[in-house]
Amino acid sequence: MLSVIIPAVLTVGLGLIIFTFTAGLKLGRMGRLANFQRYRVKAKWQLWLERWRKSEEATKAGRKLKEKLKLAGDPWGLTVFHYQAIKLILLLIWILYWGFIGFLRMSLSGSLEGAPIIPLTLGIIVIWLVPDIALSLLAKRRKTILLFEISRLSHRLTLCITEKSELREVILRAGRTLKVLKPYLHELSVQWNKNQYEAILQLGSRVGLTEMYPLVNTLVAVSHVERGEVARMLEQQVSNIDKTLEHEIQKKIENAPLLIIFLIMIPFMVVFVLMIYPWIAYLSDQLSTSFGGE
Repeated sequence: MLSVIIPAVLTVGLGLIIFTFTAGLKLGRMGRLANFQRYRVKAKWQLWLERWRKSEEATKAGRKLKEKLKLAGDPWGLTVFHYQAIKLILLLIWILYWGFIGFLRMSLSGSLEGAPIIPLTLGIIVIWLVPDIALSLLAKRRKTILLFEISRLSHRLTLCITEKSELREVILRAGRTLKVLKPYLHELSVQWNKNQYEAILQLGSRVGLTEMYPLVNTLVAVSHVERGEVARMLEQQVSNIDKTLEHEIQKKIENAPLLIIFLIMIPFMVVFVLMIYPWIAYLSDQLSTSFGGE
């Protein structure tokens, strides 16, 4: 029975991997025009793939993942679809690899003793959880840096802004030493001459932090209020961000013991798995012997 089920599972998994790779390929504009008559099915598959991508981003989990990727700085240009597809491909490769190894071991031993249950299970857990944990840590770290830089930008704007100074030059001067916010400010300066109002609004949407919107509203209001009032609004913005940073730091201090406990528990978990592994192997051998005897 196993000799039929395992090859079937491997074949299906291999087909899914090939489909995942080939479905994401895009034809060039000339290629689509030249092969439209011969490959109409490909165009339908592309439309179906596009609908699939949009449906992935439209779900609640997809929206949260999109926000987290944006907060992390869109590492390697990953989208929600690419992120989930990579995890799925790695998971299928891992299952196929250990499934093939287990099939060979069980074929040679004639029992379930050679089944790689523990490495297969541990690998699935690592592949499924570690990317999400790493992405969350990267997003939290980048959020803290952004909060610091927004606070520094607001504080320097209060120092640089004057009655005769141009707002674009003030923003660029205040953000000269920033690192994470600098690309956003450069994009703002590029779009400034086209539409100043839209450029400021897009600055807030690109950064993607709620703490950025009070600063955006202040910059929008610069042309409607006196510069002294703008300085007061910026100082209030700095005070609010400082309170947010204090809250973030306090939260990290409170969660530090939990992280330390988790790190301490990892060696004990490894020892526990190594201790119960012989019992699992013995139980598997007994079950295979019992079924073989029947």
